[in-house]
Amino acid sequence: LTGKTAIVTGASSGVGLATSLQYVASGLTQLVAVDLAPPPPPLQKLLDERPDRVAFVRGDVGSDDTARRFAAVALERSGRI
Repeated sequence: LTGKTAIVTGASSGVGLATSLQYVASGLTQLVAVDLAPPPPPLQKLLDERPDRVAFVRGDVGSDDTARRFAAVALERSGRI
């Protein structure tokens, strides 16, 4: 996954959290995690340890504003979506 960027919704729990953690462990270059809930401890640890590779956008993925924000973060961090 080197050189790849992923936007993961529902990243604070369940499949979204597991996917986020696995992507980073597999060498994903940029992860933008999105959820309405705050990041749980395992995701917060990644945010603290790897701020160069992991970003978190808090918001409702059904909202146009949230979609614009996570797309902008992904574009800013990786130069593409």
